[in-house]
Amino acid sequence: MLQALGPFRPVLLAALFLMTGHGLTSTILSARLAQLGASAQIAGLVTTAYFVGMVVGSRFGSRLLQRTGHIRGFAATVTLAAISVLLVPVVSDPFAWMALRFVGGFSIALALLILESWLNIEADNTTRGSVFGAYMVVAYVGMTGGQALLGVFDIGSYEVFSVAAIAMM
Repeated sequence: MLQALGPFRPVLLAALFLMTGHGLTSTILSARLAQLGASAQIAGLVTTAYFVGMVVGSRFGSRLLQRTGHIRGFAATVTLAAISVLLVPVVSDPFAWMALRFVGGFSIALALLILESWLNIEADNTTRGSVFGAYMVVAYVGMTGGQALLGVFDIGSYEVFSVAAIAMM
């Protein structure tokens, strides 16, 4: 099985880093909102904006993929995700955070769509289950690893957002 995963290692590594940055970002934003004293309603709206962005991104992602291709599309979407993370500590307005989280959700949905479609195209029928099983393990390990990094950084610092953005790239 490990031999079958050989050609997919770069994509799986990209998924690991993307999900690590995503896990750190999702966790740090909740902690940062609590630190800033945001109400539960504001925190809920910021979170909702992310998932609305994911829905919109998944709806229009195939069009982007057809126009740009896998490599350019992935580069563009992870760059957009990283920018949306880097701008969070720059602005303190929760409504701006909603817009940034919408962009983040949109771009993460597109990046995942691109990764998964590439895996689906490149895997043959005999290896597809192993490839997607490995992809899911890598995605969950990355997400969990990103959340675990919360204890390493000061939630009030810009550094944590920088690390999350770097991981996404």
